[in-house]
Amino acid sequence: MLLTRFSLKRQITLVMIYAVIIFFSFFSLSQLKIDFFPDITFPFAGVITSYSGVGPDDIENLITRPVEEAVSSVKNIEKVNSQSYKGSSVVTLEFKYGTDMDKAENDIRKNLDYIRDYLPADATEPLVFVFDPSMMPISYFSISSPYLGPAEIRRLTEDKIEPLLERVDGVASVQTMGGQQRQINVNINPVLLAS
Repeated sequence: MLLTRFSLKRQITLVMIYAVIIFFSFFSLSQLKIDFFPDITFPFAGVITSYSGVGPDDIENLITRPVEEAVSSVKNIEKVNSQSYKGSSVVTLEFKYGTDMDKAENDIRKNLDYIRDYLPADATEPLVFVFDPSMMPISYFSISSPYLGPAEIRRLTEDKIEPLLERVDGVASVQTMGGQQRQINVNINPVLLAS
Protein backbone atom coordinates (compact mmCIF):
# COMPACT_ATOMS: atom_id res chain seq x y z
CA MET A 1 0.00 0.00 0.00
CA LEU A 2 2.86 2.36 0.85
CA LEU A 3 4.55 1.67 -2.50
CA THR A 4 1.31 2.33 -4.38
CA ARG A 5 0.74 5.63 -2.60
CA PHE A 6 4.37 6.69 -3.26
CA SER A 7 4.02 5.77 -6.94
CA LEU A 8 0.86 7.84 -7.33
CA LYS A 9 2.21 10.92 -5.51
CA ARG A 10 5.77 10.90 -6.95
CA GLN A 11 5.29 9.90 -10.59
CA ILE A 12 8.27 11.87 -11.94
CA THR A 13 10.60 10.38 -9.30
CA LEU A 14 9.42 6.89 -10.22
CA VAL A 15 9.96 7.55 -13.94
CA MET A 16 13.51 8.77 -13.18
CA ILE A 17 14.24 5.63 -11.15
CA TYR A 18 13.01 3.44 -14.02
CA ALA A 19 15.09 5.48 -16.51
CA VAL A 20 18.25 4.98 -14.41
CA ILE A 21 17.57 1.23 -14.11
CA ILE A 22 17.02 0.92 -17.88
CA PHE A 23 20.18 2.97 -18.60
CA PHE A 24 22.33 0.76 -16.38
CA SER A 25 20.72 -2.36 -17.87
CA PHE A 26 21.66 -1.33 -21.42
CA PHE A 27 25.13 -0.27 -20.27
CA SER A 28 25.69 -3.64 -18.57
CA LEU A 29 24.39 -5.50 -21.61
CA SER A 30 26.80 -3.65 -23.89
CA GLN A 31 29.73 -4.58 -21.62
CA LEU A 32 28.98 -8.32 -21.66
CA LYS A 33 31.45 -10.37 -23.64
CA ILE A 34 29.68 -12.85 -25.87
CA ASP A 35 31.75 -15.62 -27.40
CA PHE A 36 30.62 -18.47 -29.61
CA PHE A 37 33.15 -20.76 -27.93
CA PRO A 38 33.92 -19.30 -24.50
CA ASP A 39 37.42 -19.85 -23.15
CA ILE A 40 36.86 -22.82 -20.87
CA THR A 41 39.26 -25.61 -20.09
CA PHE A 42 38.08 -29.18 -20.08
CA PRO A 43 40.19 -31.41 -17.84
CA PHE A 44 40.68 -34.18 -20.39
CA ALA A 45 43.84 -35.37 -22.12
CA GLY A 46 44.70 -38.34 -24.27
CA VAL A 47 47.63 -40.39 -25.51
CA ILE A 48 47.46 -42.12 -28.90
CA THR A 49 50.12 -44.60 -29.99
CA SER A 50 50.11 -46.53 -33.28
CA TYR A 51 51.78 -49.84 -33.96
CA SER A 52 50.60 -51.14 -37.31
CA GLY A 53 50.02 -54.78 -38.00
CA VAL A 54 49.60 -55.75 -34.34
CA GLY A 55 46.42 -57.16 -32.81
CA PRO A 56 44.52 -55.65 -29.86
CA ASP A 57 45.85 -58.19 -27.32
CA ASP A 58 49.47 -57.42 -28.16
CA ILE A 59 48.74 -53.68 -28.24
CA GLU A 60 47.26 -54.03 -24.74
CA ASN A 61 50.37 -55.76 -23.37
CA LEU A 62 53.10 -53.93 -25.29
CA ILE A 63 51.76 -50.36 -25.35
CA THR A 64 48.53 -49.66 -23.45
CA ARG A 65 49.55 -51.04 -20.04
CA PRO A 66 52.98 -49.35 -19.95
CA VAL A 67 51.44 -46.03 -21.06
CA GLU A 68 48.67 -46.34 -18.44
CA GLU A 69 51.21 -47.04 -15.69
CA ALA A 70 53.40 -44.13 -16.77
CA VAL A 71 50.65 -41.50 -16.93
CA SER A 72 48.67 -42.64 -13.90
CA SER A 73 51.24 -41.03 -11.59
CA VAL A 74 50.51 -37.53 -12.94
CA LYS A 75 48.93 -35.30 -10.28
CA ASN A 76 45.18 -34.59 -10.13
CA ILE A 77 44.08 -37.53 -12.28
CA GLU A 78 40.60 -38.76 -11.43
CA LYS A 79 40.12 -41.47 -14.04
CA VAL A 80 42.19 -43.33 -16.64
CA ASN A 81 40.44 -45.14 -19.51
CA SER A 82 42.06 -47.06 -22.32
CA GLN A 83 41.11 -48.84 -25.49
CA SER A 84 43.31 -51.14 -27.51
CA TYR A 85 42.48 -51.55 -31.17
CA LYS A 86 44.18 -53.33 -34.01
CA GLY A 87 47.21 -51.16 -34.67
CA SER A 88 46.58 -48.44 -32.08
CA SER A 89 46.22 -47.65 -28.40
CA VAL A 90 44.14 -44.79 -26.98
CA VAL A 91 44.51 -43.78 -23.32
CA THR A 92 42.21 -41.00 -22.06
CA LEU A 93 42.82 -39.15 -18.81
CA GLU A 94 40.25 -37.23 -16.78
CA PHE A 95 41.63 -34.63 -14.38
CA LYS A 96 40.04 -32.72 -11.52
CA TYR A 97 38.42 -29.44 -12.57
CA GLY A 98 40.75 -26.51 -12.05
CA THR A 99 43.86 -28.48 -13.02
CA ASP A 100 46.44 -26.52 -15.03
CA MET A 101 46.25 -28.54 -18.25
CA ASP A 102 49.47 -27.09 -19.71
CA LYS A 103 51.41 -28.36 -16.69
CA ALA A 104 49.53 -31.67 -16.82
CA GLU A 105 50.41 -32.07 -20.51
CA ASN A 106 54.09 -31.45 -19.75
CA ASP A 107 53.98 -33.99 -16.90
CA ILE A 108 52.38 -36.58 -19.20
CA ARG A 109 55.08 -36.03 -21.84
CA LYS A 110 57.82 -36.27 -19.20
CA ASN A 111 56.45 -39.56 -17.86
CA LEU A 112 56.13 -40.97 -21.39
CA ASP A 113 59.76 -40.08 -22.10
CA TYR A 114 60.79 -42.40 -19.25
CA ILE A 115 59.11 -45.43 -20.85
CA ARG A 116 59.85 -44.65 -24.52
CA ASP A 117 62.76 -47.11 -24.62
CA TYR A 118 60.51 -49.89 -23.30
CA LEU A 119 57.90 -49.47 -26.05
CA PRO A 120 58.32 -51.40 -29.32
CA ALA A 121 60.79 -49.75 -31.71
CA ASP A 122 58.30 -49.86 -34.62
CA ALA A 123 55.58 -48.10 -32.62
CA THR A 124 55.03 -44.41 -33.25
CA GLU A 125 55.94 -41.78 -30.69
CA PRO A 126 53.01 -41.46 -28.24
CA LEU A 127 50.93 -38.44 -29.29
CA VAL A 128 49.69 -36.40 -26.32
CA PHE A 129 46.75 -34.05 -26.77
CA VAL A 130 44.63 -31.92 -24.47
CA PHE A 131 40.97 -31.52 -25.35
CA ASP A 132 40.32 -27.98 -26.60
CA PRO A 133 36.71 -27.02 -27.43
CA SER A 134 37.85 -24.27 -29.81
CA MET A 135 39.23 -26.96 -32.10
CA MET A 136 35.88 -28.65 -32.49
CA PRO A 137 34.23 -28.36 -35.90
CA ILE A 138 31.63 -25.62 -36.12
CA SER A 139 29.83 -26.95 -39.19
CA TYR A 140 29.22 -30.33 -40.74
CA PHE A 141 28.04 -30.77 -44.31
CA SER A 142 26.62 -33.91 -45.84
CA ILE A 143 26.81 -34.47 -49.57
CA SER A 144 24.85 -37.05 -51.52
CA SER A 145 24.00 -37.64 -55.15
CA PRO A 146 21.64 -39.97 -57.00
CA TYR A 147 24.09 -40.01 -59.95
CA LEU A 148 27.52 -40.37 -58.29
CA GLY A 149 28.83 -43.28 -56.27
CA PRO A 150 30.60 -42.99 -52.89
CA ALA A 151 34.09 -42.93 -54.45
CA GLU A 152 33.15 -40.21 -56.98
CA ILE A 153 31.50 -38.08 -54.26
CA ARG A 154 34.62 -38.32 -52.09
CA ARG A 155 36.87 -37.40 -55.01
CA LEU A 156 34.60 -34.44 -55.84
CA THR A 157 34.67 -33.13 -52.26
CA GLU A 158 38.45 -33.55 -51.91
CA ASP A 159 39.32 -32.06 -55.30
CA LYS A 160 36.71 -29.31 -55.73
CA ILE A 161 34.73 -28.49 -52.57
CA GLU A 162 37.53 -28.66 -49.95
CA PRO A 163 39.78 -26.13 -51.74
CA LEU A 164 36.85 -23.71 -52.15
CA LEU A 165 35.91 -23.89 -48.47
CA GLU A 166 39.54 -23.52 -47.33
CA ARG A 167 39.78 -20.20 -49.20
CA VAL A 168 36.92 -18.68 -47.16
CA ASP A 169 38.13 -16.17 -44.55
CA GLY A 170 38.01 -17.55 -41.02
CA VAL A 171 38.02 -21.23 -42.05
CA ALA A 172 40.90 -22.95 -40.26
CA SER A 173 40.59 -26.38 -41.84
CA VAL A 174 38.30 -28.59 -43.88
CA GLN A 175 38.19 -32.35 -43.52
CA THR A 176 36.43 -34.95 -45.66
CA MET A 177 35.09 -38.08 -44.00
CA GLY A 178 33.19 -41.01 -45.41
CA GLY A 179 32.79 -42.12 -48.96
CA GLN A 180 35.11 -44.69 -50.41
CA GLN A 181 38.76 -44.47 -51.28
CA ARG A 182 40.36 -46.55 -53.96
CA GLN A 183 42.57 -49.32 -52.65
CA ILE A 184 44.39 -52.25 -54.15
CA ASN A 185 44.38 -55.57 -52.31
CA VAL A 186 47.15 -58.06 -53.03
CA ASN A 187 46.35 -61.66 -52.14
CA ILE A 188 49.47 -63.81 -51.99
CA ASN A 189 49.36 -67.55 -52.42
CA PRO A 190 51.97 -68.88 -49.94
CA VAL A 191 52.36 -72.16 -51.85
CA LEU A 192 53.27 -70.42 -55.11
CA LEU A 193 55.43 -67.94 -53.23
CA ALA A 194 57.45 -70.73 -51.60
CA SER A 195 58.22 -72.43 -54.93
